[in-house]
Amino acid sequence: MPLLSLLVVVVALGMSLVGIFRVASGMGSGIVLKILLVLLILNSRATRFPREAGYTVGLMGASR
Repeated sequence: MPLLSLLVVVVALGMSLVGIFRVASGMGSGIVLKILLVLLILNSRATRFPREAGYTVGLMGASR
C-alpha cells in the first residue's frame, strides 16, 4: 500500500506541474516566469512536511 500511495503522489505532482505550466502558457507568460512558479510551488510543498514534523524551516535550512 505505501508504494501505491507514493505512486499516486508522484503522478498527482506531475499532473499539477503540467497544469501550472499550461495555465502560465495560456496567459502568455515567459519561460522564466513558468519556471519560477513551479519552483515556488515545489518549495512550499517541500517545507510543509518538516514543519508538520516539528522543525523550523528558514533560509539556511531546518532546525528543531
